[in-house]
Amino acid sequence: MTNTNPVKSPLELIEYFTFKGDPMKIVSDKKLIAAVAILAALVASSLAHAQETPDYYGSQNQEANFSVQSYTYFGKSLGSPSEERIANDVKTKVKYLLGYMRRNPQSPSAVYPKYKVSTIKIEDTGSQYRVWYQISGKGVFAPGQTNYTFLLPISHSTIFEKAQDRCTVVDGDKVDSSTFWYHWDPYLSGCPLQENVDFIKYTTTLNYIANTKSSYPEYDRLFATGSMNVWSFFGVAEYEETNWNPNKTGDISAEDYNHQRDVLINTYKMSARVWSDSEVRQYFNGSNLPYIEEFTKNTPHGLVTFHLFFGNTGLDHGDSKAFHSFLKIALANSQVMIYNGHSGIGKNLNLSSIESARGYKLPLNQNYQIFFLGSCVPYAYYTDMFFQRKISTSDTRGTKNLDIITFGDESIFGNHYDDRLVAAVMDYADNNRKQNYQQIIGTDTGYYLGVNGDEDNPTAP
Repeated sequence: MTNTNPVKSPLELIEYFTFKGDPMKIVSDKKLIAAVAILAALVASSLAHAQETPDYYGSQNQEANFSVQSYTYFGKSLGSPSEERIANDVKTKVKYLLGYMRRNPQSPSAVYPKYKVSTIKIEDTGSQYRVWYQISGKGVFAPGQTNYTFLLPISHSTIFEKAQDRCTVVDGDKVDSSTFWYHWDPYLSGCPLQENVDFIKYTTTLNYIANTKSSYPEYDRLFATGSMNVWSFFGVAEYEETNWNPNKTGDISAEDYNHQRDVLINTYKMSARVWSDSEVRQYFNGSNLPYIEEFTKNTPHGLVTFHLFFGNTGLDHGDSKAFHSFLKIALANSQVMIYNGHSGIGKNLNLSSIESARGYKLPLNQNYQIFFLGSCVPYAYYTDMFFQRKISTSDTRGTKNLDIITFGDESIFGNHYDDRLVAAVMDYADNNRKQNYQQIIGTDTGYYLGVNGDEDNPTAP
């Protein structure tokens, strides 16, 4: 990264604070102590982050730790910015970091939604404060990359207007200030955004984290109550689609629904029935009802029940109230939950946003659960959120009772990777056979499929 006032690495900071001009002249012991303190704090922050986030196994992708340094500006009306204000400012910038990561020409990648923000220094420039900060985090990357280049806006509050609808691969009328972060690319021809004026380009080392070698779903705990309940949600691809019958709509998501239905009936010999309107209305009494089908089978381990849901899952698009009503049931009662639909760039499964919109809570049960999140980049949106909801006094990271399978890249409808999880739990239910996550995820799947939270799972059948 180049800049008239370049961001410095921790080691460069020591030189910055101790040597000015003449490398043999030490400016002051106090500045040396300050530099060492900053270095120690940044290193400690990175180590703490590595210890606090869940482990991972991925197909054709691997987690890596990284640190990015940049700067931002604050007005002086509220005084010197607090750590909370700085963290909130950087939180928005991390969204831009993710937006470019997913289309980075090196390879697509995604940032894990839990990271550390450390303040390096605050400068009074006269008219405003310039804050130098570091982000210490991790993400999923293609294996074997030594370095990676990140982009961060300097002022995210002005960058959309300065882009003049010329810095996205999506038509300008489909992007607004709230979604620009997901679509921006300042290197597009004609984009007026300038490096070191509007955004920072920062290249740093990736420190890869070893994939878990052998980790098994806790199959026996899926039947801890004597039965296993699975909810599988299929969100329409076209939010404007109001025909929620997968047998009559032309929406491409119906193909995924019908595929899973056929697998449950033909492969696993489950009995099927469609819920009546009166049954659906016991939980949601709206004008447009979702399509819900129930599949059951008695197995040596107990009764297995699948509920398949077809409807609108977009928080900001159309009527998603029905989805939220049944999502509440699934989170509270299921042992396995599968979601196939749009991520809403971080909105459609955002529990806090749904709770705020609907006026009720969405508690997770505290028993063991497995989630499969089959949308675009759910690794970057929902992993930490769900783990946080599982935290207890005996599980400070929320991973003991939850494993989450996600995509770290944009996926497409019709990939059917959820078949692998269905096959694993049904093979156990029917035949008492156990596949580990490395077999379930495999090495041949796409879209950076992986599992988080498996570090406290059994390593043998």
